[in-house]
Amino acid sequence: GAASRVVEQTIAQLDRFLDRAPATRFETVYVGGGTPSVLPLELLDRLFGRLADLGPTEWTVEANPESLDRHFIDACARAGVTRLSAGFQSMDDRLLSVLGRPGAAADNRRALDLIATEWKGEASIDLIAGIPGQTGEGMICDAATVARTGVRHASLYSLTVEPDTPL
Repeated sequence: GAASRVVEQTIAQLDRFLDRAPATRFETVYVGGGTPSVLPLELLDRLFGRLADLGPTEWTVEANPESLDRHFIDACARAGVTRLSAGFQSMDDRLLSVLGRPGAAADNRRALDLIATEWKGEASIDLIAGIPGQTGEGMICDAATVARTGVRHASLYSLTVEPDTPL
């Protein structure tokens, strides 16, 4: 399927690059720009296995809360991923809907609990400020919810609306 082609093309592009620059050493790998957590486990293992061959000392993988599960966490741990980065954006269903997010606050709470209890590496949680209808109190409540888990890093981004976006 399409996901398989994306993974195989990503690996092929990496291999072509390494053929041209064989002595290249990667200290940092960042897998994102989409949602790796939606990949089937066998494709995730294939991609992560190839990236693990690079021997990165710092390795971040993005995940969306609604597709983050124990299998994904285990695949990251097996491969040597050092940090999960999850885009929660908000813990409020109404605001997630405004943003057009596919998940719900319940998905965020479940994923936050999984990260806090099952993930042994570093974690980064992304939240957004300035969502239409969001209050300062609500933003503080979101940040406090994340802080209570013991996750040591959260990023608070200001909502940026680009021209021609539905928002």
